[in-house]
Amino acid sequence: MDKLSKYLLERLQLDFSGDIDSETIKQYLREDNSAEANQLLSKIAQEGVDDLLIVVADCLKENLAEGINENTLKQQLSSYGEA
Repeated sequence: MDKLSKYLLERLQLDFSGDIDSETIKQYLREDNSAEANQLLSKIAQEGVDDLLIVVADCLKENLAEGINENTLKQQLSSYGEA
């Protein structure tokens, strides 16, 4: 069971449901004037929302065993914006 669980966990895919576009992201970051929010918006303008969602979902897979929470997601979004 351990080997199977590890195998499945390594191949698990994350996806975000609903319409997530640049306008949706801008709406949620409208009142956030932090450097992280500005970096993220700039990165999205260059790379697009699809790239953001793919990269963040892929990076979050590393946290599945420990759990994914709001702080984990915030760290990944910040890291994406800085990259």
